[in-house]
Amino acid sequence: MTSLLTARPGLHDLSDGTLQQVLAHWRRTIQLGNEHYQHLAPGSLALALSLFQDALLMADVLLEQWPDADVAFAAYVVSHHNLADTLLQLDETDEAATHLCVAHERLERLRDDPGQPASRRDAAERHLVRTLAELERFAHRHGSLLLARRMSEHLLSQQMPRGVLH
Repeated sequence: MTSLLTARPGLHDLSDGTLQQVLAHWRRTIQLGNEHYQHLAPGSLALALSLFQDALLMADVLLEQWPDADVAFAAYVVSHHNLADTLLQLDETDEAATHLCVAHERLERLRDDPGQPASRRDAAERHLVRTLAELERFAHRHGSLLLARRMSEHLLSQQMPRGVLH
């Protein structure tokens, strides 16, 4: 599968036309991933996982550059949540928890960043409702201790200086 992200040299300063192509490709990728996910067969789940991983790469670009924050944040959250659901089907509970935590934490950082326009902070707040609901659902089904551990590990990895080994 050819990806728009690998077909160009960089991810910064994309034209509006290219961003529209990324969004359209993200939508097709999510739809195809959902179709494979619904089969719940091992090969189909592996393909869904790959498609959702591709979708997350595109959502990262949209999160940074798409002018409508609600659309961009929705793509980002859907990508992480679809990955988490697929990973749960593949019995990768720790990795699923990580995706839920990463999505929530990134939106929290955007909401709390005074350098972000108010419209983006407000959109982040709206989408945090969904990420929090997913975290609560996960904690209810799989345990809050696992979720707390994954969140702590993720936050610590964000704060550790590069190159420090323990």
